[in-house]
Amino acid sequence: QYLSIAETESLKSDPNKKRIQSNLKNASNILDEFISKTLNKKSKVVENWIDALFLQQVDYKSDPNTINPDFLVKLPDKETGAMKPISQDLSAKATGTEEQQQTEESVETPEAQTEEITKQPTQQNPNVYIPQNQDIKNALLQGKKLLANNDSTNALKAFQSALELSQMLGDNNAEGMASFEIGKIYDKEDNLNEALKYYNLAHRASSDNNLKAQAYYAMAQIYDDVVYFEPAISHYFAAISYAGETDNFNAQTKALSNIGDMYAERYDIENTYKYFDTAKSIAVETNNDKTKGYIWSRSADALSRLNENVNALKDYKASAQYYENTESPIKTARNYEKAAAIMMQLGNTTKAQNLIEKAQKIAALAPASDYQKEIEQRLGVN
Repeated sequence: QYLSIAETESLKSDPNKKRIQSNLKNASNILDEFISKTLNKKSKVVENWIDALFLQQVDYKSDPNTINPDFLVKLPDKETGAMKPISQDLSAKATGTEEQQQTEESVETPEAQTEEITKQPTQQNPNVYIPQNQDIKNALLQGKKLLANNDSTNALKAFQSALELSQMLGDNNAEGMASFEIGKIYDKEDNLNEALKYYNLAHRASSDNNLKAQAYYAMAQIYDDVVYFEPAISHYFAAISYAGETDNFNAQTKALSNIGDMYAERYDIENTYKYFDTAKSIAVETNNDKTKGYIWSRSADALSRLNENVNALKDYKASAQYYENTESPIKTARNYEKAAAIMMQLGNTTKAQNLIEKAQKIAALAPASDYQKEIEQRLGVN
């Protein structure tokens, strides 16, 4: 509320400097109180930062259309290693202009992307786009084969060839496919500016709803990884909306759980519950126990970070039961192990020991693994 008052005042033609300062001070005191309670140690870090800010020459009138380049997210330049900001034009393109102008359509996560370029659409996969030009098709296939052999340099050349051909022939869907593949290569190499550029091109060029959605999701993950909150949220929302159009429940639940995690990292308990509860309700619609096990486990991880231990324990138990139904012993065991860690924090060592032993028995059902050995070491088993 204090920040809202300060913002409203700053938008006036002649803002009241003292009103802005006093409200920022009040907000800083509240934040420091929260930090002090969380760390059990007196904090004045926010108040000190605000005081330091007030010592500078501050323009108290804000212009929402102006971006201070010092506040842009900076990413490393691949050639020089120097930090450079994501360009304002690129950020604007990637964060909503197209989302507001185009109809929200469909989504699949990158993991669910269809890889079968050579096959004609089937009843199981009726919406696969097949480039009609043989040269484009061959270039895309060559790129994928090279990637499978970890030859990203030549794969990039193949996809760029497919991109140029598709642009020359006006095949927008093939242009989107090639752009997305190029974006994935740059993404894997942590060349995030180029990855964003080609993901953005993919969703703009293609009319393939699934490809558009994958591009939005991929851009959201980049912004999420560099802690660029608002663009990440907006792109995840776009992905969720697309998924809703095609009843792609798995994609919706994954994007919603990512949003829930973002709020958990900010200790926003209300929104953490909100988005994970929504993810759970949609996961139920999948009738897929692996999906449900995944969502309930992620929810438990988030709630555990927020010290919502009772509900975290419930979610770990539910996740373990879902994974048991899918005969996934390692994932089942990991949930029981995490539940044991919470029990240990709560001082219930007996229950914690029982859960660890249960995890060990279940992990033993899987082929020998380092994880099983790790649990046995914790139990003192030779």
